Amino acid sequence: MISLKIFGIKSIEFTAISTLAMEGYGCVGALESEMEEQEVDQLLGEKSFCGGEVPEDVLCIINDKEMIDPVFYFEKDLDAREFLKEAESNLNRNFLFALEAMPEKDWNLEWKKFYSTIKVTSNFSIIPSWEKAPTDGEYILIEPGLGFGSGTHPTSFGCIKEIVTNFEAYKNNKRVLDFGCGSGILGIAALKLFASEVDFVDIDKDALENCSRNIKINETSANKNFNYSVINRDQYSFKEYDLVFANILLNILILESDTILKSVRNNGIIIFSGILSDQVEELIAYYRSRVSFKIISNEIIENWATISILVTK
Repeated sequence: MISLKIFGIKSIEFTAISTLAMEGYGCVGALESEMEEQEVDQLLGEKSFCGGEVPEDVLCIINDKEMIDPVFYFEKDLDAREFLKEAESNLNRNFLFALEAMPEKDWNLEWKKFYSTIKVTSNFSIIPSWEKAPTDGEYILIEPGLGFGSGTHPTSFGCIKEIVTNFEAYKNNKRVLDFGCGSGILGIAALKLFASEVDFVDIDKDALENCSRNIKINETSANKNFNYSVINRDQYSFKEYDLVFANILLNILILESDTILKSVRNNGIIIFSGILSDQVEELIAYYRSRVSFKIISNEIIENWATISILVTK
């Protein structure tokens, strides 16, 4: 395993270059931030402390850090170097970086350090598969799949928060499509909360395998059988759904607009995410040119937007 740490990436650039790494250069995982304790102390100054729960205002200082030093993992040294060249070309600047071999035996243990339980609300949690499930409240178990969606990113978190906090508006949406499903976290949340049938669609074979594992884990924890299909994008044929999740980058939301719109029924709902706050107007204007809809919600979390719309055909 090869790790490539790039110093001084703008936080808002991370999603685009991690997508490039995974889709074009065989990257098997990416960590957005890997701050050492000394770095945290330097950033927080007099607010730095040890022990106890970290106050919200202190977390905001850490999370609002504009520049990050992400780490990308590759099977081959050549893939890492070729990706670095392409990233420098795309962003039109040279980077300081550290490239080193990583012992294979350490990979799983190191990876787990960066995942812990995420509280969406007081009654709904996202839990890594190796942690103990709670005895009360609803939850999803997720086996992080090397970048396929674990709930840590504001996009997947925003989608789940939307359907959990506004449950009454979504509880009658029985047929659901998770388009660009990744880990399957959004469709699984729907199955847990209200859906009677979910189709999971993705172009990435590894993502679909991770999605299938996560569905099985949650079936076992819920002690019931889910009604679902896991489908490669190439084999997907149109059906109409009550609710469509489309948590994908803006260019794909536009490229796949025909598929997304044909997949939602009249008076059905689409939840968009994967877009930055300054891309919202472009997305809304484009889809308004294709179909009539009412905006149900538009929430920004850490500069990432989650938009829910009611479509009228």
